[in-house]
Amino acid sequence: MSADGATGWWTWRRGRVTAGVAVCTALLLAFHRAVPGGPGSLLESFLPWLGVVVVVLLSLGAARRSALALARAEPGLIALQELVEPARAVYERTLARDYPYRTVRGTIGLWSKHPLSGARPLDIRPRGVTEEWERGLRAVAHTPRGEVAVYVAHLPSVRVGLSGLASSRRDESARLLGDAVAAEPTRRVVLLGDLNGTVHDRALAPLTDELSAARRGLSPSFPAAFPVARIDQVMARAATVESLRTLDATGSDHLPVLARVTWE
Repeated sequence: MSADGATGWWTWRRGRVTAGVAVCTALLLAFHRAVPGGPGSLLESFLPWLGVVVVVLLSLGAARRSALALARAEPGLIALQELVEPARAVYERTLARDYPYRTVRGTIGLWSKHPLSGARPLDIRPRGVTEEWERGLRAVAHTPRGEVAVYVAHLPSVRVGLSGLASSRRDESARLLGDAVAAEPTRRVVLLGDLNGTVHDRALAPLTDELSAARRGLSPSFPAAFPVARIDQVMARAATVESLRTLDATGSDHLPVLARVTWE
C-alpha cells in the first residue's frame, strides 16, 4: 500500500470512530432512563450537554469526509467558507501534507499546492453589520504559470421575509468585492466562493462584468439534499473556467464545487 493510501485509510478510520461515539452518545440521550441507579442519576444531571457532544462529533465527522473528498480531487487551490472550530483543525490536519500553504481569515480559508504571498483580509462587510465579520481574503498564488491573485469570499445570504426577498447586504458585498477585483493589479485573477447567487443574478453584475464564469456545467450546488441552484462559484480573469462540476455530499448543506481553469 502506498503512503497516500495508508494515510487516507487511517483518516477514514478515525472518522468512523467519531461517528460511532456520536451514535452511542445519541443512544444515551434517547434511553437515559434505562441506565439504573446512581449512574443513571449522574447521566441525567449532564443530559443537556450530551446533545452538544453529538453536534460537535457529527460536525467533526462531516469535516473529515469533506477534507478527504477535496484531497482526492487534487485541485491546485481549495477555498472553504463557514470554517469554524473544531472543523478548522480537522481540515488543517488532513490537508497539511498535500497543501502546505494556507491562509485563514475569519470563517474562510485558502489551501494551496503553490506558495502564497500577500495574504490579507478583504473588507466586504455591508453597512450596518457591527459584529465581527471577516468573509473575504486575497492572496497571490505563485504557480508554474505565473502569479495569480486569488480571492475567496462568502457573501451574505438572501433572506425571505414577509416583505419579500431581502438581498441588500448581499448586493452591497458584491459591489465591494467587484470594486476590489476591478482594482486588482495582478493580471490573472480567480474568485472562489459562496456568492449566494447564480451568475445570472443581475445583482452580481459587479463581478460578472469583471470575471468570466464556467463555460460548461450546470451543476447546482444548493441545497445539498436537493440541489436546485449553483450559488457556489469559480470565476476568473485572463483565464477560462472550462468546466465546473459538483462533488459528492459531505455533510454540508452545500455540495463542493470543482472547476477546471486554463490560463491565458
